Amino acid sequence: MKKVKELFEKYRKGEIADKKKIENIVYILIMLVILVIGINQIWFTEDKEKIEDNKQVITNSNLNEEETTQDLEVRLKNILEKVSGVSNVSVLINYIETKQIQPIYDTQEKETTTNETDNEGGNRNIIEKDYSKTVVYEEKNNEKNIIIQKEEKPKIAGVIVVANFNNNNELKEQIVKAVASVTNISEYKVQVLNGG
Repeated sequence: MKKVKELFEKYRKGEIADKKKIENIVYILIMLVILVIGINQIWFTEDKEKIEDNKQVITNSNLNEEETTQDLEVRLKNILEKVSGVSNVSVLINYIETKQIQPIYDTQEKETTTNETDNEGGNRNIIEKDYSKTVVYEEKNNEKNIIIQKEEKPKIAGVIVVANFNNNNELKEQIVKAVASVTNISEYKVQVLNGG
């Protein structure tokens, strides 16, 4: 870097006779910088597009999961409002985990056993195991979709229900039992509050 500065100073002062070479070197350096920036932009744009595609897939799956969880809240709200003496119901469900999807795997196992005997009478058994596991896809209209073996719904941690039920303990207990049976959680995880 020091030599470049010295060379530039000599050029500026007019001490270098062959100015054309220096100008060509400067032009080449400028072109290299532009080329590096251009290549970086192209690679960055491709990576950015891949990231955006991945974000879109993740966002779509999150939307489907969010729709499912909100759907349960809405269905609970609608059914509880049909109970005589209960009105203005709001339901909040708290989840521990998101839903789990277990795809079908194509598994291949291969075991090879080799017995070796050396000149001195020693035996050696060599067992080689190869194991491979790949996700099975279904292709429709040039689109690959994972074949799902099992899909587990999100696990529920607890439910809060706010409703107008005039502090009727019998109605409150009915609400708790109904919510517990629909969500498959223990009754102590269901809180029912009287709304105002």
